[in-house]
Amino acid sequence: MAAGFTLLGLELGERPSALQFFAENGPIETVECLFLAIAIVPFSLAAINLTRGHALTCIGVMVVIALMIVRETPRCGSIYSTADACLPASGKLVAYILIAVVLTLMLVAKRFVPMRKSAYLVISEHRWIWPVVWVVAILGGAQLAEHLHEVGVEEMLELCAYLYLALIGLWVLRHSCQLTDASAPIRRGMCR
Repeated sequence: MAAGFTLLGLELGERPSALQFFAENGPIETVECLFLAIAIVPFSLAAINLTRGHALTCIGVMVVIALMIVRETPRCGSIYSTADACLPASGKLVAYILIAVVLTLMLVAKRFVPMRKSAYLVISEHRWIWPVVWVVAILGGAQLAEHLHEVGVEEMLELCAYLYLALIGLWVLRHSCQLTDASAPIRRGMCR
């Protein structure tokens, strides 16, 4: 998938008609934010379903996705801002504060006390999320493409990574009932 998106980025990045779409903070950023917004939904629903370390992992992924959405949204008034959707600098600050508040509320709602329950820190509780490693690798390739001034490749690889992250989220949501610890109390929500 990443190779296909790379080739597409090379092909489209060379066309003058595509240069504006793939420009830094161009309309492609809005599409990337849309995929990230789609990706955050299944992780949110899975975090509600899951218990212990599994829920903590989903909450962590949700926070990272939310931070990536803010990062990918262009700042209004920037010299690079060509996209329709943008956030003013103060809007980005408010978004970061909202992310921190939502994180705190979710941790309180799930009754996490990490210092007293070391089970959250056990690696085996989190190994089921290994496909996210591929997202990190694809984003690493996007950073390399940016360093090589291949903007089309960079943006297409980011798009690929965010699409893959959304698919991982759907997989996690689908299997969230099976991931939950068997000794956990009766689960609410979709796992009835």
